[in-house]
Amino acid sequence: SFTPHVTLSHFKTLDDALAAQQEIERDFAYDLTRLQFLLDRIYLLRRQGDGGQFLRVADIGLGKDGAVEHWDAPIPFPS
Repeated sequence: SFTPHVTLSHFKTLDDALAAQQEIERDFAYDLTRLQFLLDRIYLLRRQGDGGQFLRVADIGLGKDGAVEHWDAPIPFPS
């Protein structure tokens, strides 16, 4: 079943994601309140089936210059 959630990052490979996780756990293990990141857009994603890749349905830009882009045919993340 589907569990709604928020994903805060995208990595090209699982190894890249695991390396970032280790870095965050090492650098912020004792004080997560120091962790900061830029949130300048939200990706609306779609995936068919449990094993498929997520595809972007829309990019929602945030801030005063934010714009919304959407695609009738979902597209992959940029390389």
